[in-house]
Amino acid sequence: MKASANAVAPALLCYCLLSRCATGAFDGYGGAMLGSLQFPGVWNISSALLSAVSGTLYLGARDTLLSVDAASLSSKQEAIVWKVPEEKRQLCMNKGKTEADCHNYILVLEFVEKDRIYACGTYAFDPQCAFINTVDFSLQREAGGGVRMEAGKGKCPFDPRQRHTTVMADGVLYSATTNNFMGTMPLISRATGPERERVRTEESSSWLSEPEFVSAALVRENAAGDDEKIYFFFSEVAEEYDLYMKVKTARVARVCKGDVGGMKVLQKRWTSFLKAGLV
Repeated sequence: MKASANAVAPALLCYCLLSRCATGAFDGYGGAMLGSLQFPGVWNISSALLSAVSGTLYLGARDTLLSVDAASLSSKQEAIVWKVPEEKRQLCMNKGKTEADCHNYILVLEFVEKDRIYACGTYAFDPQCAFINTVDFSLQREAGGGVRMEAGKGKCPFDPRQRHTTVMADGVLYSATTNNFMGTMPLISRATGPERERVRTEESSSWLSEPEFVSAALVRENAAGDDEKIYFFFSEVAEEYDLYMKVKTARVARVCKGDVGGMKVLQKRWTSFLKAGLV
């Protein structure tokens, strides 16, 4: 049974308000039903971001970004096409990926400022990020006319199927994703900001053991802002159980927003990283 636009819009608004519309709002390959219902010609809606000020819902899909009125999803929407060049798609397929894999699935949408969005996509298994101007809904471009892009490794997964999450805190992106082509190196990191402050988790299963990331949140604990924390919610293989089969358990990890790493072996590594099981 098809849902009406009047039924879908409030549900999406409620979802976005409760969850910040974090990355992964829709499965990377499972958004086609929503896309076919409301947005002809758009496939694989993978991320969503709601502006509480303007009531605009921004959607990341395959090779496309959408701007729609959240109160009426059936109304006319604006679209930005952000495709991968054909030669880059061919290179992706030469590495053993399918034609469907080698598109640009926009998985990360976060406000940097009130009129600027940071967007990251898989870009044919070579993650890239770009800035969106919400005033005229356009991609920021270089002087030569090309899209201004920066490396998305560590900010967005290579594979659109992989679970991930991000949160923007005072203009700095914190990310939980995988960091390599094979999707076997998970990390939680401060992914943007000054290079010297880009810290991350250690490459150790005691820190992260085959995690599937769900959500992230900034918690401001006092008005001065000197004790702010970032929380990451995920499931992972529980190493504390000595069982024949792998057992997944729910976790929450916490880092301090002001953590800039330590000395020697802890350079560019979180010194405040803690994780606990959820019951």
